Amino acid sequence: MLQGIDLSNYQADIDLAKIAFDFAIIKASQGLTVAKMCDTHYQNVKRLGKLRGVYHMAEPVSHTAKEEADFFIAHTKGYVGDCIPCLDWELQDTSQVGWALAWLERVEEAWHTKPLIYMNASTVRRYDWSPVVSRGYGLWIAQYRDNQPDHNYDMRSAGNPPSSGQWPFYAIWQWTSHGRLTGYNGNLDLNLFYGDEDAWWRYVRQDTEQIEKPEKQTTYTVQKGDTLSEIGAKLGLSWQEIARINAISPPYTIYPGQKLLLPSSRKIYTVQKGDTLSQIAKKLGTTVSRLVDLNSLSHPDLIYPGQILIYD
Repeated sequence: MLQGIDLSNYQADIDLAKIAFDFAIIKASQGLTVAKMCDTHYQNVKRLGKLRGVYHMAEPVSHTAKEEADFFIAHTKGYVGDCIPCLDWELQDTSQVGWALAWLERVEEAWHTKPLIYMNASTVRRYDWSPVVSRGYGLWIAQYRDNQPDHNYDMRSAGNPPSSGQWPFYAIWQWTSHGRLTGYNGNLDLNLFYGDEDAWWRYVRQDTEQIEKPEKQTTYTVQKGDTLSEIGAKLGLSWQEIARINAISPPYTIYPGQKLLLPSSRKIYTVQKGDTLSQIAKKLGTTVSRLVDLNSLSHPDLIYPGQILIYD
């Protein structure tokens, strides 16, 4: 997974060389107006060798989808094939799903790749997005737990990941609008991209490459007394990798109830009262012997409620 920011005119004074980020998504336009800092930010991000995206903030009451799509296309020709295009869907009348779809389709035709659409979690839930989902346009979702500062991608206060609604998954989660990064004094939107650099480039160049659905992100809820090393040993995973993808820095403090993303395709099951290993294996579509091997169970008949089992 990759950590990134989005940029607009509000960050005119930012020195990108002084902050840590894997990608930046830059405001290119709003309605029929160009974002004056767009190309400055874009070239600075590119000069640093970071991954890039550009977004258009829609004004669906003020203009037609065609007008705004053509405006965006005209002012972003130099970025085609070099970054991910995105539609920012948060202003005016967000119920106009047809407007959003028309914009996405017109930009796809010009860019030869499918744009992402950005919206908050309540907008995802409120309207029927099936026409957009069925045509393969990915989701960049926003959901914040609170407005307290979050420092250096520390997601301990991010809250639970949002639901993807009608989408099978989302590509990016914007999890705070009050991010603080060493090297910059102001607030930044912080984003988590569910993929690696190769996956990012597949979004950029979908005309020749296929987007793969990322592995489902499994989480583990920290129990009282847990440490990262114990969790890693229990799940058969590297505790250092768990710390890395959850942005946990030394002294690696975790707390009961915290949800940790796991860096593996393996999943976890919490044993319930009355469970037997054969019942669990059937429920999970695996075998008793596989569960025994993965979990080093010396006595398969002795499992207990609350016990964590891993499976693949």
